[in-house]
Amino acid sequence: MAYEIEFGIPPTGEQMDEARLVTWLVQPGESFAADQVLLEIETDKSVIEIAAPGAGRMIEHLIEVDARIPMGSPVARLMLEGAAAQDATAPSSRDPDADRQPAATPTAPASNVPTTPAEGQASVRIPMTPAARAALGARGLEASAIAGSGPGGRVTLSDVQRAGRGAPVRMAGAGASSVPTRHGSIHLKTWEPSGSHGASTTVVLIHGLFADLEAWAATALHLSRAGRRVVALDLPAHGESEAAVADFASLVESVGDAVDAATEGPVVLVGHSFGAAVTAHVLARPGLPVQAAVLLAPLGLGTEIEQRFVDGVLNGGTSEALGRELAKLSTSGAVPSAAYLDELRARIAARRATLAAVCDDVAVNGVQQVFIRGQLDAAPCPVSIVHGRADEIIPWQHALNAPPKVALHLAPHVGHMPQWDATALTTEVIIRASVTR
Repeated sequence: MAYEIEFGIPPTGEQMDEARLVTWLVQPGESFAADQVLLEIETDKSVIEIAAPGAGRMIEHLIEVDARIPMGSPVARLMLEGAAAQDATAPSSRDPDADRQPAATPTAPASNVPTTPAEGQASVRIPMTPAARAALGARGLEASAIAGSGPGGRVTLSDVQRAGRGAPVRMAGAGASSVPTRHGSIHLKTWEPSGSHGASTTVVLIHGLFADLEAWAATALHLSRAGRRVVALDLPAHGESEAAVADFASLVESVGDAVDAATEGPVVLVGHSFGAAVTAHVLARPGLPVQAAVLLAPLGLGTEIEQRFVDGVLNGGTSEALGRELAKLSTSGAVPSAAYLDELRARIAARRATLAAVCDDVAVNGVQQVFIRGQLDAAPCPVSIVHGRADEIIPWQHALNAPPKVALHLAPHVGHMPQWDATALTTEVIIRASVTR
């Protein structure tokens, strides 16, 4: 017997109103096993795998790749094996989690309940609700470590949330570390290439002003699956990096030191916006084996910049004000969750003096202070630029000021974040740049 459901995103442990669909891993018509990953979504902080609530078959995708998913909305129609049953912890008028759980998601058949083998013992079946199973995987917890409060010892969503309170949601496939530089340590994450063979080239991702390495979550995952080793770093005064810098020059030195320490062999440098200007200057570092560079919406090829964005993010007094500025980054108009905005505002406040000094090196009264035409003229490797024609922060026409040898990709309907608005194009350009010549 089989039954059909509309499947929605279970709670992930993050406070958010929506997410972006990154990848469908099961196509319509394909069968899947219980707990097999069906799709991946990108939240404010990470890429999260969403598993099947039971064995069955994919009928239809209701959401396209790169689309925004409001929490609680169905994303697919599934045909599940077994008889439909009302879960004892399914949403009801008395359930405080009702507005965050997929209302039609049934309990998986008992034969499909995940198992966790205890050390030196046979496998022990641990019953859990579908919402709990998804949250468990997102938080990186072991089912055997959680005491179930549901009927028959079933693990519920609340049980997982209590057990994992304070545990971060994992970025799929990434390993965190830090490397020393002359200005202090730089925090980074590494994705090893998928497949049985290692990659000869490492792609280094350098984010823009006010961001952190989590902005590359989906890009890094796509590149690692294409067989590339990927390293994303937090710039000094950003994310979890402890490096202290006084100006743009020392920031470039620190990034160069980090790339040296974190890579071996050929490197492809990828920088976004302010990070693209940093990338252009790192190209001149002696002895660094840069194979290619890809600059996304680069700073440093023109005069104007949206000063209101820079000042608005640096001095946003409320999360609402900060969200209004961040909405300018993408043509989707998506705004991060209130929890993320609160966290970002706190990080900026803690480092405001350093960030203000860096901002003064970037732009004054709407005039860019960093220029990279000379660095691109002298670049020892091929350089590509991807710039969106709907960029509200840096005009796309600035890309036309690049040297003739630079390859330009000017994408329509794309904002200041090509890695978000044109994921496929951006990933393809980086992959081509990383092909060993």
